Amino acid sequence: MQEKEMKDYVQKLCTETFKGALQEMMKVMVEGLSKYPDDDWEHRPVMHHIQHIRAHLNNYKKNPGYENLEDLTHAMTRCTMLVQSQLNKQAKNDNIRNP
Repeated sequence: MQEKEMKDYVQKLCTETFKGALQEMMKVMVEGLSKYPDDDWEHRPVMHHIQHIRAHLNNYKKNPGYENLEDLTHAMTRCTMLVQSQLNKQAKNDNIRNP
């Protein structure tokens, strides 16, 4: 597979194949904003996110399947938040080192 084909395939995954999962994550984010209006996820410590991820995955593990999808989508959302917060920190550090 050529690079352009790979990029096209991944683009399709992100816009079509994973569309449902991303929509579920958006629902979790909206729910979270109504529950936590200060929206401070980016400033939470790494372990805070990891503890929430573990709790949701442990709950899902007890009852895996479609009926318990909420815990899985919450874990996915937390993982995404953690990755993005780390990317933001990296970008901030890169800007400080290379203004």
